[in-house]
Order: sequence, then structure tokens, then C-alpha cells
Amino acid sequence: MRRPACLALLVAATACGGAAPVDPVPPPPPPPGSATGRPIFTSTAVGSGGGTIRYTKAGDPLDGLSITVPAGAYTGATSWTLVADSAAVPSLPTGFSQVGPTLLIGNGQGYASSNMTLTMPMQLAATETVAPFYFDPATNTLEGIPIVAATENSVTLATKHFSASQMAIPGSGPSLGTAPASLRQAFGDIHIVWVKTTTASLVGSWSSTFRPGVDDWEFTNYGDFVGPGGDCEGMSITAMFYHYYFHPTAAGKGLYHQFDTTLVNQWDNIQGIRFAGGVQGDYEEIWDSGVRQLYTLIEQGIAAGIQTKFLTSTWILLTLKLTQQPVLMALQGTSGGHRVVAYAATFDGTKTVVSFADPNDPGVARTMNFVSGVATPVSMQQNVSSPATAYGKVWALGVTAEVPLRQINARWQEFVARTSSRDRYPATYQLEDSLTVDQSWARVVPGDTVWTGQGLTVRFMCSACTVRAVAGTDQQFVYFWEEDGSRPVSSLNIPDGFSTYLMVFKALSPYPASDPGQLGFVDVQKMTVGYHVLTVTAPAGITGAVPAKLTAHPGVLARAQSIYVWRFNDGTTPATVTVTGDSTVTHAFPVGGPYTVSVTMRDPVRAPAATGFGTATVPVTAAPTNFAWRFTSATLVSSQLPPGGIGSEKSDTTIFNLFNGWSQSLTSTPQNSLLFLYNVPSPTCRALSGAVPSRTICPRPRFLLLGCAQGIPRLRLSARPLVHLVVDDGDAGERDADRLGREHSAAG
Repeated sequence: MRRPACLALLVAATACGGAAPVDPVPPPPPPPGSATGRPIFTSTAVGSGGGTIRYTKAGDPLDGLSITVPAGAYTGATSWTLVADSAAVPSLPTGFSQVGPTLLIGNGQGYASSNMTLTMPMQLAATETVAPFYFDPATNTLEGIPIVAATENSVTLATKHFSASQMAIPGSGPSLGTAPASLRQAFGDIHIVWVKTTTASLVGSWSSTFRPGVDDWEFTNYGDFVGPGGDCEGMSITAMFYHYYFHPTAAGKGLYHQFDTTLVNQWDNIQGIRFAGGVQGDYEEIWDSGVRQLYTLIEQGIAAGIQTKFLTSTWILLTLKLTQQPVLMALQGTSGGHRVVAYAATFDGTKTVVSFADPNDPGVARTMNFVSGVATPVSMQQNVSSPATAYGKVWALGVTAEVPLRQINARWQEFVARTSSRDRYPATYQLEDSLTVDQSWARVVPGDTVWTGQGLTVRFMCSACTVRAVAGTDQQFVYFWEEDGSRPVSSLNIPDGFSTYLMVFKALSPYPASDPGQLGFVDVQKMTVGYHVLTVTAPAGITGAVPAKLTAHPGVLARAQSIYVWRFNDGTTPATVTVTGDSTVTHAFPVGGPYTVSVTMRDPVRAPAATGFGTATVPVTAAPTNFAWRFTSATLVSSQLPPGGIGSEKSDTTIFNLFNGWSQSLTSTPQNSLLFLYNVPSPTCRALSGAVPSRTICPRPRFLLLGCAQGIPRLRLSARPLVHLVVDDGDAGERDADRLGREHSAAG
């Protein structure tokens, strides 16, 4: 089975963050029947306690070749075969040459639990450099293997496998499930070649087909539930996996925005985040120890005087120029480790500039410098939320030498089935909301709308989370993000009407086992909020014992039939109204007050607990006693007219014929219901069209106007519960009143 080029990532005490099954011990490898050459080792046994196999033959170019297997690398004894295969020779471009014969190595095993080393005897000129490669004769594919040591007479590589089935063959993704026979030539047997070139030939710019914004993930490295400290290994490994197997050339669409739905949404590729997170967890639990060992081997090599040209910068230049494929690069700083994909490099003879894709900055090309092979510290973060520190130790790593691609393929198949890392993520959780009226909680179903007219409280409950955030409960953490997923909401002020948010769920993680309890991403859920502050309106100047209308306005909350409960705070029984839209009640308050009227709105279907809550303060005044005319509805109850005054009733409007031919005025007092004061000149009423209001006492009369009929000015006033009019005829006195009375009969 072909596995992706997953990172041979550097160890870091705190590397940015389902167990892989242990490969069963297969039968001993068959003889390398297709190989043409001479045997170097034949069925040489190495016990579970480890050991070193060394070839010694004076005068032989391979004299001193050795393979070292650490104790416990395999669960049992292994049998090793090595043949110098003269038939399998890679086709190399001009400027490159092979050092020594092609080695066909087999041990009948898959991945080891720790790094094994192979030391190849060779002598290089001071102007030359070299790198080891896995070699697949069927496709002429070369895959770089990291170097950990070098002397004047030998160079040493480190790897966790000698198995052709683990190589990353570009473009072989569709066959991952079937594992082509060409990749399984005698399971456990693999060809290794050493390729050299001159340092001068590496001057120039060399690139792979990998590009940020095409081949990396589009989401940013915030970490996740499995890798709460960061998913740099998982994101880099899976990006390399997809590039090698499905997008090895510049043609077609790469990983970037391949599996999400929008350009700006950080959280619209949950399966991708979980895929990378699952690989991150596998790395930390299974492969990290081997990378730590690789780090130790490199440090030992540096201490022993390995030339820097054999390490990162020159190794990357040689590999990129020869294979045109990206490689993984490990960085180490004081705060931990970070993993990136190196995809291009430029060399001027002294300075090397390496371009890399950083999971913390998707779609962006970053660079770092090497001067005479020594890295210039670069500012990096373990994840995008962590502080930046200087990373000064940098190593080039192989493609599959440290991470078993078989396990990556298993995670890939989960991703395809949209079940990414379900063995590591919590299975049951939900978003709940509550209204402040009674603090009851209800599940927010994905796709539902939350309706509220008051403060909204939400919580994330994770019954399957094993590390408790709040003792004795399932409660974890939830965060508001903008609807488009572009950024978190910095200050939550829910506007009137409808608004939608992404609710980002996080929980305390049990991973890694060495440091549980870190906060990691779990999932997101879109939530729409229908919000309106329930308002209550009441007429001004409410009079005691007189019914008054009060109205509650639900705004966008009026989407279906709702139940309103009115409480008048005057000792009377609350009123319940079931209605769609505004709720109106009529209530007579006792004299006194003011009274605080409250109304609660409940949606029996969507929000049975409570939706809205509103109040209004109602001042109440005593009924006037010095009225001139008193009406209930349109019925004249009593009249106390001034001398000569007249009154008549027409339908629901009362018409008062007050004067004719000379100036009169109507005045208002704080107890009456007049809205306008008109001064009517004599002898005609035409000037009424320019009349101007001069005082407002009551804000709610139906209408009030002066008009002309039969040559007699009339005051038309809609029926009000209480009306108090005063006729003031100035100096006219009784004579004016008499004339009013006399002309009344003529006017009708």
C-alpha cells in the first residue's frame, strides 16, 4: 500500500500538535530473485535486543557498510538481506552521479518503532555533496532520506523502514486502497541509492510543483481537540500526502479550498481539520519518539563534526533539483518545535533562501535563510494563537522515512467517508440556550433559529468529553464567530432583527496523554438569532378608574402565535393573551401609581420557556370634576354649559355650536382633553385654515378641528371619556351668551 510522504518531522519537546496498529511480523523475505548483483548480507539475524550488521572486506568499495538496529525496534528477531543490485540503476539528469552500487535491502518488516541507521562508505571531494534516496525502479521515483552523520570516509542515513510498499509514488493516490504490485516487490525489500553533485551546480533557483495557496490547507493552525497545542505536523504531513498522491504536478486543483465551501470561513472544512488533527495525534503518540531519536542522532552528528553541507540547506537544494518534489522541514526553538513544507530554494554560492508553507499562515509564501549552511533564526509560532519565538535549529527530513504512510492512508479513507478521526473526537455534544427569565436550558438544533427579546445565554455541553471544565457537569466552552467564519466576534451586541453567528465549540482535551487538559477545537454550529427588545406602550395621562389600552410590540419575534402574560402591579389578576403579532389589553388602573406594567412573551413551539420581557411605567391621575361635558364613548352623560352654551350629539362625534360673527376663544386646562387652541376671528371662519396649535395637554384625542357649516364655526371633537371645555367670550358677557342662545335655534 502506498502511503503519503508524511513527515520525518523533527522532534520537539513540545511539538505542535487512532493509534496505528503494530505491523504483524511477516515471514522472512523471499530471496531477491529479480536482483542482479552480489549478496552482501544473506539472512543475517538481528535479535529483538538490536545490534549492528557490518560488512568487512578489504579492498571492496563497500567495506565498512553497516546497518544498526536499536533494541526494541521490532518486537522480535529480524532477518536481513542486502544485495548490491547492478540491474536497478536510476536515470539521473546531467550533473548528478550515483555513488556506489544500488542497495537492495530487505528485512521482511514494515515500520520500526525507532530509527535504524545505514552507514555507506564513500569519499567525496570538498566541492561535492551527497544525499540518499529510496528508489522505485518501476517509476524511476526517488525519495529523499535524512542524513544524520558524515565523516571523511562515510555518510549515515536514518530511517524507520526498509520497505518499498511505504514509498510515496507521486500520482498513485487512486491505487492507495489496492497497493500496486510494483510497490510490493517482496514486501520489505527496497532499493536505496546515493546521489552526488558539486556544490557549484546547485547555484540557482530550484522548485517543486508544490505551492502555498494551491497545495496547503486553507484553514489556519489553531490546533484542535486531538492536537490542542497545534496541528503543524498533521497539517504539513497531510498536505504532503495529498500533493504526492493526488496533485504531484501543477495541473488541476490542489488541496487549497478543495474541500471547503467559502473562501474566508476558517471553520467550513471540519473534516479536513479533523483529518489533520488525527494525523497529529498519531504522530505524537506513535512517531514522535522516532523523530526525537532522529534529532538526537543529528545533534550527535553535529557534535562529531558533520559538515553542514550534508544537512538542511544543501540537502534541500540537491533534493529539489533532482526530484522537483517538496520535502518536510523541522524547526526547533526555545518554545518547542514546528513543521513546515519546503517547496523551493535559491542558492548564490554562499546564501540559501528556502521557501516554505507554514500551517500558521495558509496560502502565504514564507522564507528563511542559511549562510554557509547555518540557519538564520526565524520567527515562528507553534500555532497561530501562541507567541512568536525565534527558531534557530532547522533540519531537512525525509518524506516517508519517519511516518508510516499506511496509517495516513487510513486517516485519508476516514476523511473521504466524512468520519475523520472519530476514534479520537467526542461522539456526543450539543449547544444549549437559555433565557434570563427562568434560566431553563434547551438544545439548539442545528439549523434552528433562537428567538429572544432579552439577554441570550448559550453553553456547550459535551457528555463524551472526559476532561471536565466544570466539576460535576458536561459544560465546556463556546465562542461567537462572525457568520462568514472570518474572525471571532470581539464584542457581542446582538442587533434588532435577525443575525447569524458561527458557534465554535472547544473542550479540554485528554491529548496528548503527557499533557492533558489543554483547550482544543471540537466543532462549529451555525446559529441564527431573532432578536427584538419587547416594548410596551401606554397612553399618557391615564385617568384612574378609566379603561386604558396598553400594547406590547414583539417586532421580529412575532413569527407565530405567542402567549403574553400581562402583570399590572396594581393588585389585579394578570391577564393572558394568545395572539400573533402585537398584544393589546385594556385595563382600568386605580387612582394612584405610578404602576410598573410588565409583560412576558412566550412561544409555545420554539421557545416554551420565554422569549421576551418588557415593562412600562404608567402614571395615573384622578378624574376631573369641573368638566363642562362628560361623555362615555359617544354618549353625552351630563352637561354643565356656561351661560348661553349649547351642545348637540351626532353619531360618535359631538358638535358644539359656539358662536357666530365675532371673535371667541377655546381654552384648555390640565384636566381636559383638548389638543389644540384656536383663536377664531370675526366675522368669517376662512382664517381657520391658518390656525396653529398653541398647547398640548392630552396626546391621544382621535381628532380635533374647526370647520364651517351653514356659516357657523363649529368645534368637532371625537368622543373621549372625559372632555372639559371652557367658553370665554371676553367682554361680551351675558349679551354674547344670549346671542349664542338665540342663534342656536336658527343654526340647528
